[in-house]
Amino acid sequence: MFQIQPPVSIITTNPEMLRILSELRRVAGRDCPVLLIGETGTGKELLTEYLHQIGKGANRSLIKVNLATIPPDLLASELFGHEKGAFTGAQEQKKGLIEAAHNGTLFLDDIDDLPLGAQVKLLRVLENKHIWRLGATKDIPVHFRLVCASKTDLRKRIEQKRFRADLYYRISTFPVFIPPLRRRTEDILLLFNYFFGKYSEG
Repeated sequence: MFQIQPPVSIITTNPEMLRILSELRRVAGRDCPVLLIGETGTGKELLTEYLHQIGKGANRSLIKVNLATIPPDLLASELFGHEKGAFTGAQEQKKGLIEAAHNGTLFLDDIDDLPLGAQVKLLRVLENKHIWRLGATKDIPVHFRLVCASKTDLRKRIEQKRFRADLYYRISTFPVFIPPLRRRTEDILLLFNYFFGKYSEG
């Protein structure tokens, strides 16, 4: 049984999950983008925390962004930040989430929900390693490990013209397909016992 205890707990005996953990350990010391593909609830965020914990930026920030929960009109400001007066209501300078992940890990959950316009801006950041805050007159260098998560096959989104192929190839240097729990039946009792013990302690 593979078990990592807090701050990250991963409990599994499933051969596919053990292989995935082995692959993440192999890539942990590199800066290549990781793309986690799996259904909702398969543990994409947990695997990101594990990768961050064992990576060389473990003592730096892990910034988690659920792109599906940010309104489209606020997305640019949240990701890239803004300068004071950049738009109505911008009363002070704000550092964006990408900038906050500098030298750490940036986790973009639900990347499949990112609008096409924002995909272009994200691609520019990944290509140039710089960001522009809204209303800024100069760029800011950024360096981070990128982990993206998708609940759908992005290749199908590309066929549907809903996701940019160039961005896909940028973020999928190291793709990981995570099996759902229904294909990991040997883990069900382990997880039940773990959570039963955890929540019955109090």
